[in-house]
Amino acid sequence: MELPVEILSREIIKPATPTPPHLKCHKLSLMDQLNPLKYVISITCYAPTPTEDHSTITVARLKQSLSKALSLFYPLAGRLAPDESSIDCNDQGILFVEAWMLKAEELVLVATQVTIFTCGGVMIGKKGIHKIMDGTSGGSFVKCWSDFARGGDQVDNNNKPDFTTAAILFPPRPWAALVPPRAPLPFSKLDGNKLPTGCVVKVFRFSPQCVLTLQANARSSDRLLKPTRLEAVFGFIWKHAMVAAAKSKNAPSIEYKGQDEDNEAKISSVPELSDLISEISRALASAKDVEFLNKLKGEKGSEKIRENKQKLADYSKDDANINVYRCTSWSKVGLDYPDFGFLGKSVWSGHSGVLKNQILFIMNSNQGIEVSLTLDEKEMECLQSNSEFLQFACPT
Repeated sequence: MELPVEILSREIIKPATPTPPHLKCHKLSLMDQLNPLKYVISITCYAPTPTEDHSTITVARLKQSLSKALSLFYPLAGRLAPDESSIDCNDQGILFVEAWMLKAEELVLVATQVTIFTCGGVMIGKKGIHKIMDGTSGGSFVKCWSDFARGGDQVDNNNKPDFTTAAILFPPRPWAALVPPRAPLPFSKLDGNKLPTGCVVKVFRFSPQCVLTLQANARSSDRLLKPTRLEAVFGFIWKHAMVAAAKSKNAPSIEYKGQDEDNEAKISSVPELSDLISEISRALASAKDVEFLNKLKGEKGSEKIRENKQKLADYSKDDANINVYRCTSWSKVGLDYPDFGFLGKSVWSGHSGVLKNQILFIMNSNQGIEVSLTLDEKEMECLQSNSEFLQFACPT
């Protein structure tokens, strides 16, 4: 159901204090250079509170606290350089809209919006360019904003932003810069504002009991396997997403490529849940390995990153029927239930990705798991008609 929305105002919020001259240029790390120029969206809803007049107080307090937060997160108020390798921290500000629909004539790094419902409820939305704001940094920014909104004058040392370490560990490289530099890009034309053609987004919820059952099912096939809740749900979705993809294309079988114990490629036409979870666990373990991470640091590490990126691109181009699934979790980054104090406790938080085959996890307060899933429309229809999938996943 679509609700009519009236845009009440648009304005640019600037940092409360100017950025010092020596901080005017923020170099992006190699990891950020390689991120696509897309926006990531988060939404948080708050129930009506009888003690607040949200129509006036909410907007004023959010603007004031947002301005204070930008003084610490000053790169967000800047503008992206044409080669997309640095941020000009010029304090030009971020977009603040009293409505859900966002439109602007300039590419800003962050946009915020506040919608006030006739019942008194409030919805706060945030949109940030992934090159400068990932889930963790976005969570830190929102926490800083909400801390100031609650009346705090200082931010916890654990939440103070660090804008230098990333570029030191993963220095920017000329080959990752955009060549030739892009022309000015209107905010409304950015690819990240729209879903890929032919794709839809659906949200599914997995109850705590269903998650436990999936974990138990994986262990029953492999006693050595001890999957986390996210690993179990991701493996389950991966399996049924592949089944849906094959069914939508009338493919006779399903194949997936992984690694066996001897690190040699294997192909199976019958993906078992335990096999898929094992692949996920092994991949996550390697990503947390200190020796592996050290190989990616510095100038030598940048070449390793470049090599891996090219391998993935080549692998995906080998066969047009290959589906690459992207999984990410926002369950512990601080974006789920921000506490602004005067708004009361949030009742729901939602997030949306804009990449095909994206699986985005949010852990809700009762320890269940909510998943935002972006798939091809036909594949989504096949998935939603799968009784085995719906036995565990509840559409919202």
